[in-house]
Amino acid sequence: MAMTMEIEPRKLPRQRRAQVTVEAILRATAQVLAEEGYAAASTNRVAQVAGVSVGSLYQYFPNKDALILAVAEEHSRVMREALIDTATKYRDGDFRAGVRHFVRGMIASHAIDPALHRALVQQLLHLGFDHFAASQAEVRALVEGWLIFRAADLQIENPRVAAFVLVATVESVIHAAVFEQPALLADPAFEDEVVRLVLRYVGAAAG
Repeated sequence: MAMTMEIEPRKLPRQRRAQVTVEAILRATAQVLAEEGYAAASTNRVAQVAGVSVGSLYQYFPNKDALILAVAEEHSRVMREALIDTATKYRDGDFRAGVRHFVRGMIASHAIDPALHRALVQQLLHLGFDHFAASQAEVRALVEGWLIFRAADLQIENPRVAAFVLVATVESVIHAAVFEQPALLADPAFEDEVVRLVLRYVGAAAG
C-alpha cells in the first residue's frame, strides 16, 4: 500500500506569540532553502536558524516538506494579491497600464529572492502540483474575469483558455529568467518585452 506523506500544517497559530514563532520558522526555512539547498533544510537545521526548539517546530509542521509547502504557498499568496490589486485598481482604467502593473508586480515578487524561487520550483515536482491547483485556478479565474470585463478592448475568442495561456506564459517566462538570467529581473527591457507579449496576445495596442 502506498504511504501518504503528511505535509499539511498540524495546527494554525492562534495567539500572537505562536504567530511570531511560525513566522520565524518560515523565514528560516526560506533562508536555508535559498542559501543551503533542499538537502540541508532539515527540521533540525530550520529550528536552529529560527532560534526555536525542534519540539516547537513539530507543533506546527510534521516534516520539512510541510515547511517548504508553507513557504511556497506564501509566495503564491503574494502573486494572487498582486493580481487582485491590479484587477481592482485598473478595472475601468487603462488596460495597458493594468497589464504593466501586474507584470511589474510579478517580476518584483520573483526578484526578492531568486535563489529561493529556484529552490521552490525545483521542489514542485516532489511535492506535487495538486497542492497549487486551487491557487492557480483562483489566479486564472481573476484573469478570466478581467478579460471578460474588458472584452470590448481586446481580441480574444475564449477568455477561459486565454486566461490559462496568459498565466502559464507569464509565469514560465519569469521562471526562465529566475533560473537562467536573474539579472533580467532588474532590467526594464525585460518588463517591456513581457508586457508587449501579453498585449499582443490579447490584441491590445502596445501604445
